[in-house]
Amino acid sequence: MIEGLDLKYTSTGDYILAFIDVLGIKNKVKDNLHETLETLWLINNFLLSMQSKYKELVVRTFSDNYLVALKNNESDFATNFSIINNIIGDLVNRGLRVYNVLIRGAIVRGELHLDDQIVLGPALIKAYELESEIAIYPRILVEKSILNERLTQKQIRDNEYTDYFFQDTDLWWCLNSLKFCKDTIEQALRERLKHNILKQMEEAEKSGNQRVKAKILWLKNYVNCYYIQNHGCLLI
Repeated sequence: MIEGLDLKYTSTGDYILAFIDVLGIKNKVKDNLHETLETLWLINNFLLSMQSKYKELVVRTFSDNYLVALKNNESDFATNFSIINNIIGDLVNRGLRVYNVLIRGAIVRGELHLDDQIVLGPALIKAYELESEIAIYPRILVEKSILNERLTQKQIRDNEYTDYFFQDTDLWWCLNSLKFCKDTIEQALRERLKHNILKQMEEAEKSGNQRVKAKILWLKNYVNCYYIQNHGCLLI
């Protein structure tokens, strides 16, 4: 232990956090750096506006990766979880409907150290591994242990897209991001969402990259399942 070192540089706490990645940024940088920077500015600006609204919210940016976190006390975990869900759900919606970008990530709970310079801890490692190795598609995984109480209370069924969470075909629980869009905004931007996804499908086809095509196919299927169950129609 370094003598005289302030404990704030080594202390840890219990956090609820989201780690997200904006997909396809490396290729976008090569094609149009200016436009890519504009998109990342929009995402940064939104997250910073959330930080202004929720004073304890921590936001960190690593190029096209973002950490959004709140420190827990036992009494406020449910509130913090709801705040993180709403922020990430809103951001994913903006990505799909307005920014035309795809976001992938994970929401977890665990031990974390945060100071002005360093972010480190098991929670960050867990979220990063879920995002980079498991999520694969443009979806937000939610650690099942966080959802256990909610799943027991609500008895959410497989392949149900009417709640704020759904279980995907590979049994991972995901944030039902489209659910976080207000009805008036959904109606106003429905055609734009359709246009953006069709454009993503066209670009994926042109790329010839099977991994990219699989991600967009997953997105199309998710959006159609959501619209069938919530609006009684296929979007695409």
